[in-house]
Amino acid sequence: TISHGLLEQPKFVIIKDLKNANAWAVQHVGTTLGTGLLKLNATNAVDNTVASAVWNSTAPTSSFFSVGTSGDVNYTTNSAEYIAYLWHDVPGLQKFGTYEGNNSTDGPYIELGFRPSIIIFKNIDSGTPNWEIYDFTERDKTNPYGKVLSPNTTGAESDVSGSYPADALSKGIKIRHNGAAVNAANTYVYMAWAEAPSV
Repeated sequence: TISHGLLEQPKFVIIKDLKNANAWAVQHVGTTLGTGLLKLNATNAVDNTVASAVWNSTAPTSSFFSVGTSGDVNYTTNSAEYIAYLWHDVPGLQKFGTYEGNNSTDGPYIELGFRPSIIIFKNIDSGTPNWEIYDFTERDKTNPYGKVLSPNTTGAESDVSGSYPADALSKGIKIRHNGAAVNAANTYVYMAWAEAPSV
C-alpha cells in the first residue's frame, strides 16, 4: 500500500515504470477499482483477470492505493522506478465516470456539471477503438468538435469532425455520431476536466 495524499478515494489512476518497457497501467472507477486493468498505451478492453497481480485485488482508499507483483506496477528488479498519477472527482473541476453508447448519431449526453476543456474516452468492452482525447479550448474551439489525439498511437491528430463529431455544452458533452471510438453499443469510461473551474 502506498500513501497518495488525496482527501478522497481516487477514481482514476495511471502508473508507469520509468526504467523498463512495461505498460501504462490504468484503473478507473468505471471498471471496478482494484479489479479492472486498462492500458493507456494499448487498445485492449478492460482486463478483469489480473486484479491480484496488478492491484493486489484492493481498491484505493481515501489514504492509500495498492499494487501487486506485476511488472507494470511493481517490478522488483532492473532498477525499476514508478510514477503514479491519481485523481478523484471535484465538482466544478474534474469528473470521472461511465456511459452506455447507443450506436446512434443522436448519441448520449454526458452530464459533467461544467463545460469541458478536455475529455478522454475509452471503450472498455472492445479492444479495437483507440483512446480518444478531445480538446475543446485550444486545438478545437467551435461545435461540432472533432480533432482527436490517441495516446496509444504515435500518430498526429485526426480531424474527424465530419464523421465523429461531439458538442461541448455548458454542463457536459453531447455525442453526435455512432463510431466505435465513443458511441458503439458498448460501455465507455471518460475522464473530464473543466474549461473554467469553479473551485
